[in-house]
Parts: sequence; structure tokens; C-alpha cells
Amino acid sequence: MTVASHDRMQGVDPSVDKNAHILFWFTQIVGWGLFTLINLAGRQYFVHYHFSELVNSVVLGICLFIITSILRLYYRRQLEGKKLSSSFIHIVGGSIVGGALTMLLFALIILPNQEAIWGMQSKDLWQQLLLGSPMVMFLILVWSTLYVIFKNQQQLKNAQIVQNSLEQSLKVAKLDVLLSQINPHFIFNAINNIRALILEDADKARDMLADLSEVMRYTMQIDKERLIPFVMKLTS
Repeated sequence: MTVASHDRMQGVDPSVDKNAHILFWFTQIVGWGLFTLINLAGRQYFVHYHFSELVNSVVLGICLFIITSILRLYYRRQLEGKKLSSSFIHIVGGSIVGGALTMLLFALIILPNQEAIWGMQSKDLWQQLLLGSPMVMFLILVWSTLYVIFKNQQQLKNAQIVQNSLEQSLKVAKLDVLLSQINPHFIFNAINNIRALILEDADKARDMLADLSEVMRYTMQIDKERLIPFVMKLTS
């Protein structure tokens, strides 16, 4: 058994897992990148393209990217094999904690650099952060829900692959058992027929023996997953 087939038997398809990993990071970068651009466009419209809003939007996008990437590890550990309905508490709790951590990380980056960004110290920055926290938590809640739905679909796909692999293995095992039962009877009957035919027609007996030899050679070399056409030769 190869490593790939062993992984499939264990419920892990390396190709599917690798593709899902690449897809996650692609959507993570593109998704939060688009959010940053939309957030920047909205904020710039009201403040007439101030540089501080560019910094604000980019830092928030980076913080969301980092925290949701960490949340992914939590969801993978806690929600493995669970249904979406039973994952609700983890999703809500993770979104609340994730939103709080996002705003805390945002504050740790912005607060020490207020003068460089705005040219002054803002006294109501913490108040602004608190007012913005519910929206950030909602964003992470949406992200968490989409991620868990995608993860469940991936698990269903892996389970289907494992089931198909088990069914294929069962078919091969049944075929092996059937061949092990058929082959001795077939050889026994063929040899008896050849022995009886030697007394009647030696040339035909030799041809029959050659055909039997070809059949045995073919059965040893054949790929069991291939379909073999059955042709019946009629003799008059």
C-alpha cells in the first residue's frame, strides 16, 4: 500500500489537503485585501484622502488577517468532525475573542505612533476603538461562519473519497477471492479435457494446451482494474 492510499484510508487526501491549504491563504490575502481597499475608499470619502486613513485601513486589514489566521488553528483543533450546528458556540466565542484581540493589536500598533500618523495625540482614540469593536467582531463572525462551512464541505469530500476507496478495495478483495476459487477448478477441468482430447485428436490437444498456457500467462500479467471482454468461440 502506498503512502497516498494509506492517507486516503485514514481520511486524509494529500492532494485535497494541499489544494485547500493554498485556497485558504489565497482567499485570506485577497479577501482582507479587498476589505482594506473598500474600507479605505469609504473612509477617504469623508476625510478627503488624508494619509492617516490609509495607515488606519492597512493596519486594521493586517490585524484582521493575523487574528483570523490564528482563529483558523483554533477552529481546526476544536471543530474537527463536528457539525455546523454544534459549532455555533465556538464560532460566536471565537468571533468575540478574535474581535477583542484584533482591536488590542490595532491599538498596540497605532497608539505609540499617533503623532507620526496624525501629528498629535488623540484623547478619544480608545473610545473610537470601543465603538468600532462590534463591527470588527461581526466581520470575524462572518469570516468564521464561512470558514467552518468550507471546512465541513472539505470533510464531507474527504469522507466521500475514503468511502470510494474502501468500496474499490472491497471490489478488488472480492475479485481476488473469486479468482482464487475459480482458477483451481478451471485448471482442473482444462487438464481433464486436454487429457481426454489427446486420445481423440492430438493436434487439437496441443492447440488447447497452448491456449491454456496463454490464458495462464495472461492472468498473471493482467491489470485487475481493467475490464476484459469475454469472447466465446463456437466450433462446429
